[in-house]
Amino acid sequence: MPVPDFAPGEVLTAAAMDQIGMWLVKTQTIGSAVSSVTVNDCFSDTYNGYFVTVHGGTSSTADENVSLQLSDGGTASTTGYYGTTIYAVWGSTLTTQSANNASNMQYAGGLDGRVILQLQIFNPYVATSTTMFGPFIRQALAGQSSYIHRVNNEYDGFKITPGAGTLTGGTISVYGFRN
Repeated sequence: MPVPDFAPGEVLTAAAMDQIGMWLVKTQTIGSAVSSVTVNDCFSDTYNGYFVTVHGGTSSTADENVSLQLSDGGTASTTGYYGTTIYAVWGSTLTTQSANNASNMQYAGGLDGRVILQLQIFNPYVATSTTMFGPFIRQALAGQSSYIHRVNNEYDGFKITPGAGTLTGGTISVYGFRN
């Protein structure tokens, strides 16, 4: 399918709009010197898959993890996270970190004086397991995280928390993949 090409002033038909594969669902600005950020009402039954990014802003610490918890009505789920992160310190050998019924997706993102987070999340609003994966990058290492949340609940949002310090500014963007 070709990429849609719209001209200024053109009337957009339903058929033309149906060609667009990813929609911006929500943006949220991170506050000042916050210890965590909860994004509510960004997941729904409209989309099964989402792409979450954080861009801009700063962190008070560097070379630290950013964790993620799925949430429902602002209440974070604190159990049922299973996954693996494979990473390497620059120029070193691979290291593996695993989670077995953990309280969060511990390696959702990283800090290097700013937040680095890009995740794909599937089925958060369906009462089944939710899968989450993406790059894991910090100041001195990089790798890949893959998690499954095995709590069969519908989640409408998520919470991100730095492993240490606070976050200031920046924008969280949530995009839905068209079904």
